[in-house]
Amino acid sequence: MKKKSKTIIMALLLLSLSILSSFTVSAAETAFIPEEGTFMLKNLGSGKYLNVDNGIDTDGTNVYQWSSDGSIEQKFKFEYESGSWYRIQAVCSSNGNNRCLSISGATTTVSNNSNVVINAANNDIAQHFTIHSAGAKTVVLKPRYNSNLALTAYGLSNGSATGTTSSSAGNVFVSSYSSSNNYQKWVLEPVLASLTIPEGSYYITTLDMMFLSPSGAYQIVTDYTGSVLQEWTLIHVGNGFYELQNPRMPEWRLTAITDTNASTTVLAERTGGIEQQFKFVPSGNWSYRIVPAISIDKALTIEDVGDTNDSRLKLGTYTGHVDQLWYPILLDSTSDEQGGRDWEWVLPNNSWTNISSGYKDPNRTDDHFAIDLNSGSFGVINGQNIIAPCDARVHYRNEYFGSGGNYVVLEIENYLFPQDDKIYVGFMHMQAGSCTLAEDDTVKKGDVIGRVGQTGTNAPHLHLCVWIDPEGEAHQPTATLSINPQRLFPLLNFTGATSNLP
Repeated sequence: MKKKSKTIIMALLLLSLSILSSFTVSAAETAFIPEEGTFMLKNLGSGKYLNVDNGIDTDGTNVYQWSSDGSIEQKFKFEYESGSWYRIQAVCSSNGNNRCLSISGATTTVSNNSNVVINAANNDIAQHFTIHSAGAKTVVLKPRYNSNLALTAYGLSNGSATGTTSSSAGNVFVSSYSSSNNYQKWVLEPVLASLTIPEGSYYITTLDMMFLSPSGAYQIVTDYTGSVLQEWTLIHVGNGFYELQNPRMPEWRLTAITDTNASTTVLAERTGGIEQQFKFVPSGNWSYRIVPAISIDKALTIEDVGDTNDSRLKLGTYTGHVDQLWYPILLDSTSDEQGGRDWEWVLPNNSWTNISSGYKDPNRTDDHFAIDLNSGSFGVINGQNIIAPCDARVHYRNEYFGSGGNYVVLEIENYLFPQDDKIYVGFMHMQAGSCTLAEDDTVKKGDVIGRVGQTGTNAPHLHLCVWIDPEGEAHQPTATLSINPQRLFPLLNFTGATSNLP
């Protein structure tokens, strides 16, 4: 498909069209839709985002609304055609160069309540949209061949792959246009060209803390060994794709053999080809799927379900299964702004790692979005120093935080997870008077911030909680904002009530 540039003639045409329709976008109003611009489309009615099901690059894949996660399936390019119409290209399909939004069944006409999917860009009737202003950076998207309809989301819920009717929760379709219907209005949020995660050296683990490792020519997952073979250097090669280099063999790269579900992955000498390029796609709960450039509807998958030690890896059609979710753990970074991943354990000598009450412990009647650390095999924990895991700011300080007792929360720059929000680490039950810090004080990694005690409780232990807060106002975690603290210290040998929850 030949692309055409916007010209002065185009600008004049749009301007003249604006006189005919108060909703048609003028040349000035389209300034925020540059050719090749990439956007997320937020529905004004629901606050959710246009989303291709799991980013699957296949004709007929359903399109619906979903909560914002910044993933590739929520990114779209507006590709100018001619006249006043565009194709809306799905970035999950060849970086926005193949499949696009397509109205189902539209071969000669476009009918009310028709579903919207992605298909290869070859059908003008089903795939041409006009853009109409509905406020600041907010638009209505109408089919070129039936301007009485508009792109519509149904309700407030997330959609699904199989919910393909006009009354399916969260589905996206075209329906009769009404200027008062906010579910037909879309806020265009520009996507800045940035890396999914910083370049640098990582461990790449599963939810069960198995580590991506080479074994001969093949890739497997194993328990942590401390070997440099379990380290991977991520090298960005453009368009959000990375090469994965093992530092023991710097001229070799992780390589996908074929694009079939049966394909395994190997280490092979660098070719610069797409078989050695992978994209890290945020997949919820701070996990990623690792998508091969040769077939972006596939994902790096553990061959033996259940993370069996020494299991080989293969490519598999992405289903969201836990064996397709990966957690990169930054060891260092090529960017000075990112800092190092080298967090220090919060108790002396990497000790006192026995968990007496686990994260989201199902045996408790209360919400426990934390881990409780007690003496275990390391002796008495009462009175042990509590250590700042990295440079931080004191976000909150309370000597009498109810049952939390003497409580301190540190705010830490977030370079571990795809969100821009800060990471917060909370320490409860410290000995009375053991902390002299005040809110907004700064601490360095390794600084002592207090001592383990039992304020607010009846037995000495450290209640350790971690969360991300988009507002930066919370003083303790919630179910949706919390993180299992074990995930931030993957190399420690936790015992007791451990959990592999994210």
